[in-house]
Amino acid sequence: MNSPLVSVLIPAFNSERFIAKCVESVLGQNYGRVEVIVVDDGSTDGTREVLEHYKELKVISQTNQGACVARNKALCAADGDYIKFLDADDFLLAEAIALQVDAMKKLDANSIVYGDYIIHREGDVKTINNVVIHQEREQLPQLIMANILTSTPMHRKDLLKKVGGFDARFKSGQEWNLHVRLAAKGARFAYQPVKIYTHRVHFSADRISIKRKNSPSRLEGEVEKILMTLESVGAVSETSLAAFSACLWEIGRAALREGKQDLARSCFELAKTVSHKEMKHFWPTFYRINHALFGVRAAEKISQLTMHFKKSLFY
Repeated sequence: MNSPLVSVLIPAFNSERFIAKCVESVLGQNYGRVEVIVVDDGSTDGTREVLEHYKELKVISQTNQGACVARNKALCAADGDYIKFLDADDFLLAEAIALQVDAMKKLDANSIVYGDYIIHREGDVKTINNVVIHQEREQLPQLIMANILTSTPMHRKDLLKKVGGFDARFKSGQEWNLHVRLAAKGARFAYQPVKIYTHRVHFSADRISIKRKNSPSRLEGEVEKILMTLESVGAVSETSLAAFSACLWEIGRAALREGKQDLARSCFELAKTVSHKEMKHFWPTFYRINHALFGVRAAEKISQLTMHFKKSLFY
């Protein structure tokens, strides 16, 4: 009775190659109270047939509507007080749930624990230490400037319901948006330095990250995501506004590097409109000095020349 039920929610779209390992990593956890909900997001391959081999699962089918809608549908069906999101091509480490439940039980009702992860890319395996969100500082600006991957936290269902789950308008960056909105509502993120899951990186034309990287309007989309998130959090501190401004400024810098002068100018103006006063505190020191001395375009050129020089030292 002291062990809370954990609901593991898995959106799956054309995941025939990976879904079995994903599901088995959850069923093989050394924690006894786990329910697994898989939402088949309109798969056209053999995903559903693979899932039929596992009688322990709760499987929900929908027409293809994207991962956010699938996760929200699974959240509505979940009975657990604790929620673990897991993508169908990733898999949990054996003690992940037990470790995170133990940590969550020691925290207050507004806290969310998160850990590290492993990247598995074409046979290469690498442990990634997650960004540390500091407890002693205001957390919302830190969450705006960082990104905690979807499957590293263990969430509380009541906090997720409080913010309405994932924003279905987001095709990418949805975990960033979710965690920013949670922090804006008072959720506290606590870093636990343990490995939680393996994030599989593979090429597929269906992968959102591939589509985003190749999109000619990628930067414009990033601006839109920041503005939508800014609108959704409501009134926040000046430091948080400055963090949003710094994000917009970074997109402007990227636009300059890609030769998109009009977009860069628009981003810089937007950044100043949101918060001109504190934004520079989030800039790297070297860039801040160059910007003060030479202006935005020269500062970017100097930064790029410095980066190329550093790369040449190693290659």
